[in-house]
Amino acid sequence: MTGLSVTPMRIGPDRVDHGTADGAVIVVRSPYDGHEVGRVPRGTADDIDAAVASAMARRRGEPMPAHQRAGILDRAAALLASGD
Repeated sequence: MTGLSVTPMRIGPDRVDHGTADGAVIVVRSPYDGHEVGRVPRGTADDIDAAVASAMARRRGEPMPAHQRAGILDRAAALLASGD
C-alpha cells in the first residue's frame, strides 16, 4: 500500500510528527501478511525523555476520577465498534 500518511506520535497532549521532515519514519506492517498498514515517526532520545517526563508529571498529579476514565473507555469502545 502506498500513499499512507504518517500518523503522528503523541507525547502527553502534543502531537509529534517531526520525523516526517527528514523521512525518519517506521513502516508498520501486518504480522499476518506483511502488507503496510501505516507509518509513524521514528522517535528520538529527546522524544523518550519528553514522554517519560510527561508520564511522570501525570502520575504526580491528581488521579483521574473514575467517571472520566469510564468516559474515555466508552469513547474508545465506540470508535472500535464503528471501525473508524
